Parts: sequence; C-alpha cells; structure tokens
Amino acid sequence: MTKKAKKLFLRSVAALAALTVVSCGLLGSTFARYISTSEGDAVTGIAKWDVKLENKFPNTTAIMAVQNKLSPDVNGTFNGTTDRVQSTGGALALTITNQGDVDANITVSLGGSELIYYSKYSDDAQTAYDSWGSGFAVAEDGTITAPSEAEAKAVIQMEFAYSTESNSVPTQGWKSLADIADEINDQNNSTGIKLSAKSGDADGGSFYFFVRATWTSQDKYFYGKDQGTAEKMSNLLDTWFGEKIVAVGQRITFTALQSSELPNP
Repeated sequence: MTKKAKKLFLRSVAALAALTVVSCGLLGSTFARYISTSEGDAVTGIAKWDVKLENKFPNTTAIMAVQNKLSPDVNGTFNGTTDRVQSTGGALALTITNQGDVDANITVSLGGSELIYYSKYSDDAQTAYDSWGSGFAVAEDGTITAPSEAEAKAVIQMEFAYSTESNSVPTQGWKSLADIADEINDQNNSTGIKLSAKSGDADGGSFYFFVRATWTSQDKYFYGKDQGTAEKMSNLLDTWFGEKIVAVGQRITFTALQSSELPNP
C-alpha cells in the first residue's frame, strides 16, 4: 500500500467511526451524511447517506396536527347502545424517502406522546387548552362544569397508519400512536422499517405516515347514567368541545439509522 493510499484509508476509517444515529422531529429536512469504506487494495467507495423527510404540516413545530375539520356526528341517530363516531377521514402527514446509496431503518419514538388540545390554532400561533375541570356536569340553572382532560381524550382522539407501498390514505390499519410505534419498531428484528437504497437515478424505499382524528360522542356513557337525559347530556358535551377546542395534535420523533456500510451495487 502506497503512502498516499494509506492516508486515504485512514481518513476513510475515521469517517466511518464518526457516523452515528440520525434523528429528527417532524419538522424535517434533508440529511446529508457520508461514510467511506475500503474495498480491496486501497480502493475507497463513497456511499451517500441521504434520507429526506417531507413534513406535510411544516408550521406545527414537531406537532402532527389534524387540520381537517372535525365535528360530532349530528346526523347520526341516538340510540344509547352505540356511540356516534365521526372521523376526518385521514391525511398524509409525512413522507420519508431514502435517496442515498445505503439501506436505512426508520423507527418511531413518542416525543411527549400526550395529546395536545388547542383553543387557538393557526400557522403562526398555537395555544394549548389548559382549563380542564373536575368533570363534565350541568347544574339546574344550566351552568356547565368543564370536563376533565380524561373526558376530552374519550371524545377526541388521534389515530395513525402507515404504508411502504402507497401514499393513498388507507381504509384500515388505524391505531393509537403507541400501538403504531410498537408495530413499526418491531419489524426486521426490532430495527424498524427498512428503506432500500436508491437504484440508479430512482429513489429507494419510501415510508408514508398518515393521521386522522375521531370524534366519539359519549352516548353509551350517559345512557348508562340516566337514559332520560342521555341524549341531551351527550349533545351538550359535544357542543362544549365544539366551542372550546379548535384542533388536536401529537408529538412524534422519527429516527433514520443507516443499516448497511457499503453502497448497493
């Protein structure tokens, strides 16, 4: 090995040692990291590490928010035995594409996984609602006691789905954030979803993440307490949320980890 080749090889080893896990929130940008590996007699291959995160909600500061309009199911028939449920229908929230020459694995962690309910929400201002009460109640004079946050979570929830094949909103596979994260992270022997390296000029594998909100009127709950006032109470609770809450969001962190050292042939 010549002196020049040896120097190049040492630089390659140093570059390889410096590569670590790449992590970002939903407000993502293009990663550009490189590794160098030696093949044969001082022959160095350069693999581009380039995973792009395209956030559909770029102004939410790492909060995946449901921007579709969501209202209670006012047209559904109250019967007390089933809850009226309405959904936003789902939206593509995030696309992660491997544009590099090496395979990558995508995992999900919960960055403060609590739901966030907003009393004000816009591109330049978000205000989380924090005036929860001891439990929803209506006095004889019509005065309403604010519901608890636990009651809010029973009414307005967020669900998630993903695909590595299509960016079309799925009709099934919707789960809570905790359940969907576990499912994603358990793939490929608990290393997450594998995104293949690009081939030629084409991008490699892509990961599509979807979000939706659901509104569940508490018909069965109130029916179990008092059948005579159940529909009225359920509708009053829906009205309270409709007047106070304008949006709901949740924080998520995605991590892209290189899963091979050499460029794919």
